[in-house]
Amino acid sequence: MKLLIVIAFLFPLQAAADWSSADTKREVAWQIINVIDWGTTLDIENYPDITEGNIFMGRNPTRDQVNFYMAGYAVIHYVVSSALKPKYRKVWQYITIIDSANAITNNFRLGLRINF
Repeated sequence: MKLLIVIAFLFPLQAAADWSSADTKREVAWQIINVIDWGTTLDIENYPDITEGNIFMGRNPTRDQVNFYMAGYAVIHYVVSSALKPKYRKVWQYITIIDSANAITNNFRLGLRINF
């Protein structure tokens, strides 16, 4: 995890000059959505009949596994967003916003709630 944080601070320096306020708004929107997804994913432990669909976390992730994955993904998302050229960054950010919003919608449909 410490390595991810170091990379997040070093890698984006290359793209900082072309980062726009629209990029910031999309990144903040995704980060907020990620936190909501994080909270609903943590609630899975209260429902043994519900399994996680994200293959990287496993079907029944522990709180520690969810926390590690979601925190790491938050850092990686920013690093990737920063590294991409503006036209690709915009596409990446919108795709991940839609994907994560769909995950939240699915979690709420399953009865999961935000559980930090």
